[in-house]
Amino acid sequence: MGEVSAGDEIAGRYRLVKLLGSGGQGEVWEATSLTVTTLRVALKRVRHEGDGAQRAVEEAEKLARVRHAHVVAVHDVVTEGDDHWIVMGYIAGQSLKRLGRISVEQAATYGAQLADGLAAVHAQGLLHRDVTPSNVLVADGVATLVDFGIADSVSDAVTVTGTTGAVVDPNADVDADGDADAAPAVGSGGARISGTPGYLAPEMLVPGTQYRRPADVFGLGATLYWALEGVTPFEDGGPTSPAAGSARQAVRTPRRSGAMADVVVRMLHKNPRERPALEDVRDELRSIAAGENLSAPPQKARKGRALAAVAAAVVLVVAGALFTWNAYGPPADGVEQAAGPARAGLRAQPEPPSPSPKATAEKTPAAEPSAEVVADPAPSPSRTQNADGGATQPKTGTAAATPITFAAKSGDAAREASWDPCKLLDAGTLNGFGAARIDSDRGEFQGCDATVSNGSGVSEVELTMYVDEDPDGSGSDQGGGVTLYSSEGDDECAREVVFGAGDRYNLSFEATQIEGSGADLCAMAQSVADRTAALVAADDLPVRTALPMPGSAIGRNTCDLPSDDALRTALDIDDMVSPQREFAEWDCKWDGDESRYLRLLFERNEGYAPDDGTRTSLSGHTAYERGDAWGEGCLVDVVAKEGPSPEGDGRVSELLRVHLTGESDQETLCDDAVTVARSAAAGL
Repeated sequence: MGEVSAGDEIAGRYRLVKLLGSGGQGEVWEATSLTVTTLRVALKRVRHEGDGAQRAVEEAEKLARVRHAHVVAVHDVVTEGDDHWIVMGYIAGQSLKRLGRISVEQAATYGAQLADGLAAVHAQGLLHRDVTPSNVLVADGVATLVDFGIADSVSDAVTVTGTTGAVVDPNADVDADGDADAAPAVGSGGARISGTPGYLAPEMLVPGTQYRRPADVFGLGATLYWALEGVTPFEDGGPTSPAAGSARQAVRTPRRSGAMADVVVRMLHKNPRERPALEDVRDELRSIAAGENLSAPPQKARKGRALAAVAAAVVLVVAGALFTWNAYGPPADGVEQAAGPARAGLRAQPEPPSPSPKATAEKTPAAEPSAEVVADPAPSPSRTQNADGGATQPKTGTAAATPITFAAKSGDAAREASWDPCKLLDAGTLNGFGAARIDSDRGEFQGCDATVSNGSGVSEVELTMYVDEDPDGSGSDQGGGVTLYSSEGDDECAREVVFGAGDRYNLSFEATQIEGSGADLCAMAQSVADRTAALVAADDLPVRTALPMPGSAIGRNTCDLPSDDALRTALDIDDMVSPQREFAEWDCKWDGDESRYLRLLFERNEGYAPDDGTRTSLSGHTAYERGDAWGEGCLVDVVAKEGPSPEGDGRVSELLRVHLTGESDQETLCDDAVTVARSAAAGL
């Protein structure tokens, strides 16, 4: 790797102007284009040994797919001799480090922008791994995350042992007074860790530990703490031993953080499972920046947020001190589905039929009504096709109940949709604690509730099924690839059954006291969780044999409902982006430009009659434009289907909920949300 200097040409396309920074992972130069002379770019010369350069180039190619207002743009990768240069957007601003302490309003604004940007990075399967004040540039009130020099795939993020060398941020402000940003991070056993002392999550200091998205949440929390307080969150550590701070010491009590103190401290929790999701951080900080105290929209439920933190299982030794830790495993690509006869298990669910050419053709608005439902190629005589919902169900009066198949779904989504949560939340098991009643028609399709009444009060046990949701508390191996996690707090207790490749699936049981007192909540949760763990281990998960109501939307995928044109409008993008697909694809999320964030999900509501918003009709469906009913952005509810409750206690509405947020005014957001809702309603 030879020396370069200002004036040198790179790949016949750029001329170096001045060195912006250098460190263990490379050097960054300001440069100008030789063809468009007014174009300024930042060129990063990758400094890696072995196959590290090629790996960095591959990660740069992934980052190029992240098109976000608060993430530095990666435009290209060029080569000059043996060197690889990553071409990035040039930002003429100051680092957050150089700005020094800022106001709560400014910190909340920048923090919301950065959280949104990091979420977009994570959506591409990448981690930043070095979120620090030096790696945030601010220009004209806009914060941008830069320096992905040590970015890595989520599944590859492992703390290494040995002396791999320190990382000095290429954009770091290396001060003469020995700025900690320029010092190596040292983990247990003297291992050198890639990252910046004082901003590394504790799990990143454990040799051999696989860490995930919460590590970046910690880095952002430490960055915001520094911006508000002017110091790092921990008393010590010193530049060569950050473990002494982030792994052992409590966070210093914030004194200047105002309304942000609570969220920042939660972001710095030592247990990664207790840190908030980036989407929740973004929403909370936006409210703080606006001086509001708004209720948040229903997120993918984050289990056990109110439960007391429980010591976890992996032992960490740093500087002679003993700690317990919950280590993360890599995200799973899915659970292998074996062929064979239909049965009620994990590895042998009914194989979904192959889609017809109509279903796999590129969608257009005109084609949507006929493209979303696919019948079985050879339907069983005992089943009838539901032309509205994309699922087939047994005819009444058949000798044996036949599992529903979901023709509009495939692979994992079809298998997940087939599992029946109400059969797992068994009333017979709960009757030992009082009179148990199942309520199958509240909330999302992957959930079920049971109320238990006795002489002293009323309790509720709620089951929700998740994919890639990290459990809380301590775990015990149940055999058969199943782990049971336990956690509890005041008036609530949780048990989580985790299984599948890479612990993909989490069946969460939460018991709460809703009236009176005296219920043995943990015994309730334990009873249904034990039964579920046994069914999973035996490969005998119960499946659905009936639709929630005739014509139910349960067979639909929210990811596939809106047209590409509607998505481009709502997300303010030219090129399509892939959604984040939740359980059975009943909940899908997209990140766009201009901080646009779109979510479509199905929810059930008993006696739905909103007292806010404007009633309208979209593609033949009753809909309600409800503005900021979820605290920000615009919410549009489309009534997908209505019918009697399976329990006979009223009418139930199946809603398609369209929620769009962004930096535009609410009228614009609502116009775009209605565009998506109209397109999606046409596919119902």
